[in-house]
Amino acid sequence: MVHTLLYLTISPSIYRMTLPNLLPEAQQQEQAFGVPIWIWFLLIVLVIVVAVIWTLHEESEAGKTQDEATVQAVAEPTQAVTTESAPASDVRPDNLKKVNGIGPKIEQLLKRNGIMTFAQLAETDVSRLQALLDEVEYALADPTTWPEQARNLI
Repeated sequence: MVHTLLYLTISPSIYRMTLPNLLPEAQQQEQAFGVPIWIWFLLIVLVIVVAVIWTLHEESEAGKTQDEATVQAVAEPTQAVTTESAPASDVRPDNLKKVNGIGPKIEQLLKRNGIMTFAQLAETDVSRLQALLDEVEYALADPTTWPEQARNLI
């Protein structure tokens, strides 16, 4: 019985206590527009992170566009390699991507510089291949085995 009376006496006061009433006055003032300050801080940090990511993405897109422009600028054949067996107009291009280490962009670079077939690639000096790659800054590509691989594919 005493327990029930104590509960009935205390419980209404607990229900009347709300969060603003429980916080000291100094902490209640740390709200802007009814939202705690830490939420505003978190929102500002989130906006800054999104802005940084967006900027980095835009810079990488600009870099890709610049790389493609460099490839097109270098695309003018400086030293065309031709085979003795067929004139350049009758040459049917091979799929140079079959050579390990040559992807679509490098294949495009080689074809723009007159290397259309496996025979032409096999006859091309490794130093010339490396010079073409250096002009467009493809540092990871290693052309040392490309002529040998091309000879095996002829």
